[in-house]
Amino acid sequence: MNETVKKYLKVGGILGLIAGASAAIICTLNVFTEPKIKENEFNAQQAALAKFYPDAKKYSEELSLKDAKATYVLSYWKAFDAEDLVIGNVYKTSGRNAYGAITMLVGVSKGEIGKIVLVTNTETYADTIVEEYLDPYNKGARSLDDTKCGATKGAELIRAMAKEAQSVDERLNSKEGQ
Repeated sequence: MNETVKKYLKVGGILGLIAGASAAIICTLNVFTEPKIKENEFNAQQAALAKFYPDAKKYSEELSLKDAKATYVLSYWKAFDAEDLVIGNVYKTSGRNAYGAITMLVGVSKGEIGKIVLVTNTETYADTIVEEYLDPYNKGARSLDDTKCGATKGAELIRAMAKEAQSVDERLNSKEGQ
C-alpha cells in the first residue's frame, strides 16, 4: 500500500471514530432527556387545556380521530366536570397555507365554537392574526366569520380549522347519541 492510501485510510478512520462518538453522545443525551421533554410537553398541554373550561375537573387522554376523514382536525380531549359529565371537547387542529402553518386547540361545547388557542403560528403576519383577529374573537368582540384583519389568509385558515372541529364534534356527538 502506498503512503497516499495509508493517509486516506487514517483520516477516514479518525473521522469514523469522531462520527461514532458523536452519535453515541447524542443517543445517550436523548435517552436521559426524552422523559423530561415528554413531561414538559404534557404539562404545557394540560396548561393549555385548562384555558378552555374553567369548571373542568379533568380531561381525558388525547383521543385519536383517524376515522374522522378530517383535513385539519388531528385529535381531541373530553373535558369532564365534578360529576364526571362531559362539558365539552377540545380539538387539536393543524393547517398550512401559502403564508405559513398554524396548529391550534379549539374548544367546542354544545355545538358552539368556544375559545381558540394557538400552539404554533408560523404565518407571515402572525402577530396581526393574534392581535387583530384571535384575541378579539376570544374576548367576544369579533365574529369568527369576520376574517378581514390585515392577515386575512391566516384568519381564514383559523376559521376553516375551527369550523371543521365544530363539524367533527357534531358527528361525534351524533354517534354517541345513537
